[in-house]
Amino acid sequence: MVSLAARLILLIPAFLLLADSASAASASNNRTKRRFGVILSVQGEPFPSSYGLNLAYHLSRMITIHAGFGIVMGEESASSLGGGVKFQVPKWNFSPFIGVSYARVSGSDVTYSSPVSGNGDFTIDAGTAHFYGTAGLSYQSAKGIYLAGGISKSLSPDQGGMVFFHIGKFFGKGR
Repeated sequence: MVSLAARLILLIPAFLLLADSASAASASNNRTKRRFGVILSVQGEPFPSSYGLNLAYHLSRMITIHAGFGIVMGEESASSLGGGVKFQVPKWNFSPFIGVSYARVSGSDVTYSSPVSGNGDFTIDAGTAHFYGTAGLSYQSAKGIYLAGGISKSLSPDQGGMVFFHIGKFFGKGR
């Protein structure tokens, strides 16, 4: 069985093949017009968090970097801090994406149920760091409104994942 990490690594070249060789100046999309964003995440980023606040920057039409802080709601008193990179189809404003990120959990241990893995409850120990993969669909409007949904899955084989939703706003010189 191929791990999620291996699947993500194998998918990245497929996205690169979709990229055209045209310069970023030609055929720009909403990601190149409005590059800097603030994103609220519900269930997922940084993983694991109930709510997260992320800052993002589109390096190009295809690559977005992000960093954020999340809190875990419930009995736990925990937070997560992390960042990563996402890859999307270059010319599409509504696009599938894949990504890989890194997060560190602070406070108390976090126990969560995973709708993605379905194998009961999982625990991430406080003070531990991990890589996680993301996959989903995102949309950025000409006005900079950003919506996304997908899954975040820890790349650790003994951990689960979460379904997430993002809403945000990107800023920059729009036309």
